[in-house]
Amino acid sequence: EKAFFTENHLHGTQLSETHFTESSPIETVTNNVDAVSDIEKSHSPKSLHHNQEPFPCPFCYAVNEPQVFSCYSCRAILTLSDLETLLNNEDVDQEMLKDAVTRLEAQKEQRQLNEDELTKLGIAHLNLKNLRQGYSYLSSAVEMNPNNIVLSSQVHSLALRLAELKEKAKKSDKKPPKK
Repeated sequence: EKAFFTENHLHGTQLSETHFTESSPIETVTNNVDAVSDIEKSHSPKSLHHNQEPFPCPFCYAVNEPQVFSCYSCRAILTLSDLETLLNNEDVDQEMLKDAVTRLEAQKEQRQLNEDELTKLGIAHLNLKNLRQGYSYLSSAVEMNPNNIVLSSQVHSLALRLAELKEKAKKSDKKPPKK
């Protein structure tokens, strides 16, 4: 029987995979940064990763240029790769995003959403500052495909950031009022 273990260094310069079997010694295969890019492309939702050709916004359907992080029309952040930009985006067209959320949640009532759709719904909620709901949908997307290491690490980073925001809010609530 063959076992497989993968150790990923997404923030470094290498991706290291270790393969082993009961009858053979451990073999380490090391690939360069291009392997990380290939993994991101294969595990990221198609509508939300860096495209090489124009693509429609998953929320308002406006066609955007390749490799943009925000839609020129609804101004939604389209990726989890820069959480601070996503969490601090004040320019989003609230009505367009609310319509997209309503549309996606109506689909959810009719059938089970796939990983890509749950990711879109989560990002839409984050753009609208519905942080808990966005995190919940993104966590569901990770549960649906735990092998998507890119999404999993982004959702983990989001959880850490949300915990920081919660702690910061607690501390500001405990401060005595200024006289």
